[in-house]
Amino acid sequence: MILAAPGDRLLEAATGAPAAFYQFVLSPSGDFSIPFASPDLVKNYEVEVGEPLETAERFFSRVHPEDLGPLREAIGRSAATLGTFDSTFRFRGAADAEVWIEARSNPVRTPDGGVLWNGIATDVTARKATETALRQSERRFRAVLDTLQDSYFRTDLDGRFILLSPSSAQMYGYESTDELIGQHAQILYGDPEERDRVVAEIRRAGFVKDRIGPGRRKDGSTLWISLNAQPWFDEDARPAGMEGVARDITDRVRLEEQLLQSRKMEAVGQLAGGVAHDFNNLLTVVSGNVELILSETSAEDPRRGPLQDVRTAAERAATLTRQLLAFSRKQILEPRVVDVHEVLSGLERMLHRLIGEDIQIHTAFEADPSLVKVDPGQLEQVVMNIVLNARDAMPKGGRLEIRTRHLASAARIAISISDTGAGVAPEIRPRLFEPFFTTKPFGRGTGLGLATAYGIVKQSGGEITVESEPGNGATFTVVLPVHPAPRSAGLAPGSSQRELPRGTETFLLVEDEDAVRRIVRLALESTGYRVLEARNGAGALALLEAHEGAVDMLVTDVVMPEMGGRELADRVRSERPKIRILYMSGYTDDGVMRH
Repeated sequence: MILAAPGDRLLEAATGAPAAFYQFVLSPSGDFSIPFASPDLVKNYEVEVGEPLETAERFFSRVHPEDLGPLREAIGRSAATLGTFDSTFRFRGAADAEVWIEARSNPVRTPDGGVLWNGIATDVTARKATETALRQSERRFRAVLDTLQDSYFRTDLDGRFILLSPSSAQMYGYESTDELIGQHAQILYGDPEERDRVVAEIRRAGFVKDRIGPGRRKDGSTLWISLNAQPWFDEDARPAGMEGVARDITDRVRLEEQLLQSRKMEAVGQLAGGVAHDFNNLLTVVSGNVELILSETSAEDPRRGPLQDVRTAAERAATLTRQLLAFSRKQILEPRVVDVHEVLSGLERMLHRLIGEDIQIHTAFEADPSLVKVDPGQLEQVVMNIVLNARDAMPKGGRLEIRTRHLASAARIAISISDTGAGVAPEIRPRLFEPFFTTKPFGRGTGLGLATAYGIVKQSGGEITVESEPGNGATFTVVLPVHPAPRSAGLAPGSSQRELPRGTETFLLVEDEDAVRRIVRLALESTGYRVLEARNGAGALALLEAHEGAVDMLVTDVVMPEMGGRELADRVRSERPKIRILYMSGYTDDGVMRH
């Protein structure tokens, strides 16, 4: 049944049309045929027109096997319901070239009970190629997004997220990007006005590059990001929103902050070391003169009590100097046997000043014996670092308890420092002693205090642990081995001094500080020594050359202008090889000692 023949109006209309026309018939017996096809279909796709069944079957044989089943199902549904037939399938056309055909038609019932489809077939091969390229591009883009560690984002003109990489959720502490899609980008900025500044900069310059600013995680905590962003445009080249990449640089900013803080601490340490040097010189004068006067004062003299008070104050100042040197790390390490309780008791007054009046300090010393071999300055530093950490954990005040106890299982003594602060979360405890790890806000801590304490305790042969639960405070415990040897010999407080031995030798004293030189000379002369004194190296050499008698010892400052003590000693030895050398210095760091 050919419904149109060459010369008919349908054929004329079909010739040269952008889409190809076709008629497709399903007979009542279930046979298919193609009674009409546009010349383009016949020519380009080798579609045969005619009544026989084999023409339709030949057509189906050239449909791609993956698309044949869906095509037959679409035809069956349309025939059963007389609904629109719409199908896109691959077809082997002329020269076996594979093309994509989009067929659409509306069926009608024929008088004999069959179905007739009059439809349009369009070659959509180019469109399908474009769609395939787009899908491949989309897959590559998604693959990049899925592996991207930085946060990629795209917003609409209202500033709401329409696309985010999966890493964005992880970076900002969300379960998935579903929580962020549709949300305003403002929720990820730590500074409420930062996004407005970013948008203003993009409008002015066309982009932002490596802009560093605070971000905000879901839990409200702050992270630091480096932002690169620019506008994006729709298919009509109209601005559609903003897109960019945000990189989490919190660790880098923290390290930079710690480096800056470390430099500040180094500067403060240098200042503290310099102050300690001046203190040493002043204390030498004060202590030396007091000792000289006390040596000439009888026990019944009413001035002896005030003089002893001056000596006690000077000793406390010397302790402060030692603590300054410990802070600046310029002290000479000098492990010795000390009483833990005496160290803690001597430190207690300073701790009160450090932590403030809103924190109560309680001590309970129970350990016996309590002698350990450690550098006392370092032990004080350990306690101070832990106490300062406890202070920061109690911003509204609280209770601090320092206890000691003897561990029966071994010859060890435990120093426990407990606070009633916020406590430490279980996931943070393993990292407390890591260098540069801190939970404090930027500018409030370097992350070195507990790490330094850990290193000191380990070097002293001890252990340091922490026990804590969130909301229940924390307890740091320092365990040190008890030393079996007796404490270093020394004068007990209040004991009388034995008389110093007297000498007759000649000393050459070289010191650029007049007050220090004067007290050293008086101390030496009071015990019978003869003293030649000079303010500097040049004066000492001139004095030595003019002196015809023996000089038994050179007592020289290490650090002096123009000529240091070491150079002076070398030159003096070249002239008098048998002379003995005694160095003295208000500086006590290892660098000075090596000179």
